[in-house]
Amino acid sequence: MTKRVTAYAMLAHHALNELWMDKEGCCPKCCAPCGALQLLDSEGILDALVQEWHEYDNGMKVFREDTTPWFAHGKVDRGWMYSQWSLGQVHCGDDHNAE
Repeated sequence: MTKRVTAYAMLAHHALNELWMDKEGCCPKCCAPCGALQLLDSEGILDALVQEWHEYDNGMKVFREDTTPWFAHGKVDRGWMYSQWSLGQVHCGDDHNAE
């Protein structure tokens, strides 16, 4: 794995973790991290990418399905992710319906 792919995977993890903690959801049209997740998802590479960052330099595992609430059965939980985006757009101040 290249350092570039590792960096992409690390950023995707961070975005998903932040989305997990956001109680009001997030708007992928206004938020660059969620927008990036949406692009990765639409390209069909999100699941494979998040699995590319699997351990720190010291060998400690950072990615285990049993401790990653937004990932199960080899995939990002799309139902949860999409509902977070829908909820976020409700709370978003921008009028995305006008676009």
